Amino acid sequence: MTGGLFTTAIVLFFLLARRFTLNPVGVILSLVFWYWMWGAPGSILAVPMLAIAKIICDQIEILQPLGHMLED
Repeated sequence: MTGGLFTTAIVLFFLLARRFTLNPVGVILSLVFWYWMWGAPGSILAVPMLAIAKIICDQIEILQPLGHMLED
């Protein structure tokens, strides 16, 4: 079961990282962190939460460097 979930996470990583133009390292770190925190639901929500965080960082002037760092 863990191998299948890991494989799914990797496939989602490659598909979604291109679509959202997020930093691949940031996506992997997000997947690992949220899987550790919440398990499978966390791994499903990791990339959307990272994308939301990037959008918020891009809109707030003081956080724009962080938003740029999350960009591919």
